[in-house]
Order: sequence, then C-alpha cells, then structure tokens
Amino acid sequence: MRWNVAEGRRYLMMVAVCLVGLSPVLAADSPVAVFGYPVGGRLSAPMRVCTIDELTTNHKSLCWVDKPFVSSDGSKMGTVDLPNPDSLPAWAAYASFRMQFDKSGLLEVITVRDQEGDIYLSAQQISKSIISRFGQPTSADLRRGRKPQVAVWTRNDIHIVMQCYSNCEVKFWSPAAQAKYDKEMAERTKVEKARPQSP
Repeated sequence: MRWNVAEGRRYLMMVAVCLVGLSPVLAADSPVAVFGYPVGGRLSAPMRVCTIDELTTNHKSLCWVDKPFVSSDGSKMGTVDLPNPDSLPAWAAYASFRMQFDKSGLLEVITVRDQEGDIYLSAQQISKSIISRFGQPTSADLRRGRKPQVAVWTRNDIHIVMQCYSNCEVKFWSPAAQAKYDKEMAERTKVEKARPQSP
C-alpha cells in the first residue's frame, strides 16, 4: 500500500512535533564524518554536476546528479552521486543520497533513501549499522508490523532520524541544522495550534 500525500503530511508533522525538544542545542567540537563527508563542516573541494559518464561508471569524486536547488536564504540542496559504492554499508550501497548546505558552504544534512522492500528487515539492518557506531537510539519503535518504523539518535555532535514506511529514509543532521529545524517546527506548531477547529 502506498502512503498518500495527506497521510504523509500528517505523519511528518507528528514526527517533527515529537522531535522538537529532543535535540539539545549544543555546539559540536568538530564535524562528524558520515560516509566520509563532514556533517557540520566543509567539503575538501567544491562539488560540480556529474557528467553522463560519471553517472554510469564508478567515478572518483562526489558530484551533483543535477543542478542543485538554491533557496532564497542561500542554502543549497540536491541529489548527489557518491563514488565507490563498494565502500558503503550494504543498506546504503544502492540508495539515493541528498545533501543540503548552508549559504556559507557547511554541510548541514545528508539524507539517504533506500529502495522499497520489507521495511522491518530494512529498519533492523539500518538501525544495527547506525548503532554499531553511534550507540543505542534515544528513542525508537522498531516492533515487527509497526508502520512506520522509527528511530532517533540525539547527540551533541549529530542528530540522526530513521523513518521507514514504504521504504527507509535516514537523515544525518548537524547540530546547527537541527536547532534551526526545531525552531521552525516550534513556530509552525504555534500556528497549527492557533487554527480554529471549526469553519
């Protein structure tokens, strides 16, 4: 069964509201490398758009799959192609990746979305992979048959959220990006609470 747009919006709002207040606004001493890229830091070299050949071969450098979107505040985001998929955990080897940078070029968020399949098995595999490095999640609901499967890791150096419905999506947030997101969600929650219940 596919998740329709209305259900998706309601669920994402619920998760976002639950996460506000879970992540402490603490500054990390240094960026945390995820898949070799510094969440909260800068890439060692500017990223360019991939060539057709790079998208069909095992190339050597990170590149944008298409021209990234640049928002009004100067932040930049888009789908990226990682080199050497054999160096990635099995669950990420065939996944799609997105990256978001702030206007100064700091890597704020890495998003990984795997292929559709058995979400329980995928959630177990992904969570075990993350646990092996970052420890047990701060909160989780990974019971068999549960939709969605959710796990959250709240740390002072990185914030990680795994959500699985028809497939699994994992977001690795820098502390600054998470603090900004929490602030935006708190403001949005105030707006939603102020809405009248009747027409």
